[in-house]
Amino acid sequence: MKKITKKRGLVAFGLLVGSIIGYFYFSKPIDQIPPFKYIEITGKTHFTNKNLARGSKKIFIYFSPTCESCGGLIEYFRVNNNKFIDSQILMVSTRPITSLQEFMIENNIAEMKNITILHDSTRKFVEDFRLGSFIKLPTIFVFDTNNTLIYKGDETDFIKQ
Repeated sequence: MKKITKKRGLVAFGLLVGSIIGYFYFSKPIDQIPPFKYIEITGKTHFTNKNLARGSKKIFIYFSPTCESCGGLIEYFRVNNNKFIDSQILMVSTRPITSLQEFMIENNIAEMKNITILHDSTRKFVEDFRLGSFIKLPTIFVFDTNNTLIYKGDETDFIKQ
């Protein structure tokens, strides 16, 4: 009986310590673009920090192709295109590549040269960008030309940045 209780106590203690470490890790916001590695849906090649455009703003959007607000962002970019000419827009999703490809076709994203859709096959975006456990879609990160975070949120307020 004592052995079982001791084992449960150790498991509970381990979970507590792990939760505390996880909380502090995820609660620390990012201030620079973290190292990342996702897959381009058009060529199955990896897209990393090395592929980021130099001298332009970077807008990362964590999204789902079934999210209505996420689809609305594409129209928002289309209407306000002149404000995003010098921005690199990276839309990242964990959804299957086929659904991302359909999203790209349905929204005519190929004609928008500054938007790239990436597949997060390892589901690391949440960890890489420290989103925590409550994620609202879309989640938007805007980084300036020096890759410093200037906006994090879920609204189109980033246009002011």
